[in-house]
Amino acid sequence: MAVQYVTLTLDLLDGSGAPLTQGTATFTPSQEIVDPGNNQILAGPVTSTFRAGSSPRVLLAATDTIGPQPNGWNWTVTFDSRTPGSPASFSFYLPIANGSSQRLSALAQVPVAQPGQQYLPLPSGTATAGLVPVASGSAESSAWGVIPGAKLATVVYAPATLTAKTISQPTLVAFDTTNLTISFVVPQSGKVTIEALATVQPSTATAKWCFGLLVHGTSTLVGTIYVSIDGSANTQSPRPLKWYLTGLTPGPMQLDLAGAISSGQSMTLACLGQTTTTNVGDVSSVGAPVVLEAFAA
Repeated sequence: MAVQYVTLTLDLLDGSGAPLTQGTATFTPSQEIVDPGNNQILAGPVTSTFRAGSSPRVLLAATDTIGPQPNGWNWTVTFDSRTPGSPASFSFYLPIANGSSQRLSALAQVPVAQPGQQYLPLPSGTATAGLVPVASGSAESSAWGVIPGAKLATVVYAPATLTAKTISQPTLVAFDTTNLTISFVVPQSGKVTIEALATVQPSTATAKWCFGLLVHGTSTLVGTIYVSIDGSANTQSPRPLKWYLTGLTPGPMQLDLAGAISSGQSMTLACLGQTTTTNVGDVSSVGAPVVLEAFAA
């Protein structure tokens, strides 16, 4: 693809709010840009002069044009000594995706690039806590996203007294849509890891118990199902569970922890937030908190 150009208006003001009337602005690419497919080289600076009456305009190559090499370059603007206020130089990206006519005052500044260095431009919009710029895979564009492995949400159900969450059917059903459910925002990757830890008690040693995730308040399965035989009856033991979910739609999501058991049997989650620090081995209630966590993957 041939180099694309942007008409950039130099709408700079002095300290009194009036347009600049003297001085020059010089625009220099962060390194020599070669477009082998069209036999073009962008190497030299471009200079424009401020004059009374109007803001000058300059025609500059877009920094996100596909074809020129290398990727990730930007423009640096410097001002001569006659420019009122002696503005500091700064660097910026000039993506054609933002239009063929743009204003210098609207461009986000980036650190001055050194030869061989590349920068990811900041996405548009305001980031919330925990978000970072993530490459979108389209030219130099980026979006606010989360780093894989970042925690999205945590739910801890730890009642002060032993609370049993029991299911007794072979069809997957939510244990508790109020306390054993987790809400989070699916990242742009559409990939999430869900981890759970619960103290499980099957009614018989031969019962097949199952765990899965359902869309909140529905019977819609997300991911796969754990199926296991415990080997012991009426014995509480902690069970770590983990699901790797892909192909999710980015945006808000809520999942319920669900279970199933062999026909005629039952399975109980022993939920308890034990806080006793003395004679712990003598307590009559056996259980533990149920923990649900969601991570970006």
